[in-house]
Amino acid sequence: MWETKRFILKKLTFQDANDGYLDWFHDEEIKKFIATKPKTLAELNGFINHCNNNKFIVLLGIFTKNEKKHIGNIKYEFLKKTYNEASMGIMIGIEQWRNKGVGTEVINQSIKVISNLYNTEIIELGVTRDNIAAIQVYKKLGFKVIRVHQDDPNSIIMILALKH
Repeated sequence: MWETKRFILKKLTFQDANDGYLDWFHDEEIKKFIATKPKTLAELNGFINHCNNNKFIVLLGIFTKNEKKHIGNIKYEFLKKTYNEASMGIMIGIEQWRNKGVGTEVINQSIKVISNLYNTEIIELGVTRDNIAAIQVYKKLGFKVIRVHQDDPNSIIMILALKH
């Protein structure tokens, strides 16, 4: 479990696979920007189990410190067995928490922890060009656009080179 000023980041469990979490995938904003959209609790639980059973994936739920409410997730998937490169994805599932600095706070802290724990040197992410708010956050955090996504010309790849 990791903490930021306002949030707790912790490994998701089957108990977190509930109807509220599943409802996020019906949200039009999430549908636009998230590739994998589970349709049932069993699929959602399968996703959580897959991530938790893969030593090259770190899936964390973002929970508010005060209410312990699950508001989003952040995931790191290591691209090489050396752990030096990871692909990151973040989703804020609860609409009222969007555009409130959650991404900046959570990404900043989790990158520090991932870098220290795994000696990760590069964080990569893919983002659709129309997700302007996310792109601005990533640029503010130091990510640089490096290319158009090879499978989706509407998406770009951004990277952050970490210093050790």
